[in-house]
Amino acid sequence: MADARREPPRAQEHRGAPRPQVQEVDEMNVMWDVQERTCAICGRVFIPKAPHAKYCSEACRREHDLRRVKEARRKGAKPKRDRVDRYLAGSGAAYDELQAMRREVAMRY
Repeated sequence: MADARREPPRAQEHRGAPRPQVQEVDEMNVMWDVQERTCAICGRVFIPKAPHAKYCSEACRREHDLRRVKEARRKGAKPKRDRVDRYLAGSGAAYDELQAMRREVAMRY
């Protein structure tokens, strides 16, 4: 094992030496260097299933999206669809026409 100290860590890996940071999650090996993270919403410590995960669950991700939308509404930001309509509708008549077209399409589907 004296020669193992001189080899780079990747060479040791190929010979079967265990990597210290790979942990087992749900009977599945995570292949990147796992670092425990804290959820940005609830503060729970979790092992991410994706390299840049910020949330421990889908529910926390949805909660973050809802908070962001509420904050944007509070500040007065309009939804994207509304912005497009305002840009396209220079006058009241054009806006009415756009709304009528949208209703027509909605009735079909």
